[in-house]
Amino acid sequence: MSRVKWLSVLALIIAVIVAITVIPGCKKVAPAETTAAETTAATAKTLSPDQLKLAFVIHIAIPFTDAIKRGAEAAAKDYGVSIDVVAPSKYDVMEQISLFEAEIAKGVQGIVTVAADAKAWEVPTNNAIDKGVLVYHANVGSPASKVNGIVGISGYQDGLILGDAMFKLPEVQALGLGSDVKVVVTECDPSLAVLQGRGNGVMDVMKEKAPNWTVLGPFTEGMSNEAAYTFYETQFTATPDVDIMISSCAFGVPVMTRHKQKTPAAKYIVVGYDLEPDALNGIKDGISSLTLGQRPFLQGYLPVMAMCEYFLKGNPMAKGWISPGNDVVNKDNVADVIARETDPVKEYDFYKQIIASEFTPLWEKGKPYSEFNETGR
Repeated sequence: MSRVKWLSVLALIIAVIVAITVIPGCKKVAPAETTAAETTAATAKTLSPDQLKLAFVIHIAIPFTDAIKRGAEAAAKDYGVSIDVVAPSKYDVMEQISLFEAEIAKGVQGIVTVAADAKAWEVPTNNAIDKGVLVYHANVGSPASKVNGIVGISGYQDGLILGDAMFKLPEVQALGLGSDVKVVVTECDPSLAVLQGRGNGVMDVMKEKAPNWTVLGPFTEGMSNEAAYTFYETQFTATPDVDIMISSCAFGVPVMTRHKQKTPAAKYIVVGYDLEPDALNGIKDGISSLTLGQRPFLQGYLPVMAMCEYFLKGNPMAKGWISPGNDVVNKDNVADVIARETDPVKEYDFYKQIIASEFTPLWEKGKPYSEFNETGR
């Protein structure tokens, strides 16, 4: 081929390439962005268990979070890695963030925290990820941050589940649907979106199924057993004819159970959340009626499992929102729940079966954060 013909062909090839780059729909797509944590972790997927250091920062030390801790430590033991599980002396976001940052400074490769105040956890989460640390949220998440994944509940959906279960209770059905039925709804901290969502969900169910009921609240019961007891004592004095008390917090059912034990005139139906020992015993003894568990053991186990699968086995990173599921507990099944939740061996065996059947492989279970609705419709 002559030099002239060769140059002509070359010019034609260049022209075609240029034309393709400007044709709509043929624009070159940039590769997907990855976080600093993912980039760093990608070079460390072959860590041995003795090289991997993890941490878990819980927001408050109560029986509910003891189950989260047991789950986290069980996962670490199963994978042969070390993990620090710490919590502030009381519910204090700034103290919790300080503990989180202290663990980062120790050089952990992965860390989990309960992001109870979603907004407050955006900056600490992003800073850690920008330093190359994998970060998961458990129980409550901050989906607006760069968090790698969230294992926890959707407050609003939980409220819907609790509301539906409540209307199936014979004692609730016996009340009827008239305006003389009086219900009090509470939450322990109105600034926490997940608690707002729980309240919104259960109130939406009541609006649908019993629109004539008189619903009071949501009121604030406080972030301790002592504050909650004072609230219920005062509230009952103000509304002694209340028919149902519904709490959005782990304190609620145990404290209402205690209040009814000490107050013979209190006949209200107790409804709330979490598998606290006193809540389960209250249902067993017929003092309380209903609680909705959120599988806290899995909220500890699954995020640690996600990091170990990624760092140790080179499996894909589990991203997005992973729901641990719920357990509706009433007098019909409370004995079985107590048996498993009070025996560490039975607890471990029960949840390991669920992990095998519902969460394997874990990296395929994540849902978009858009489904992580906390504040309702």
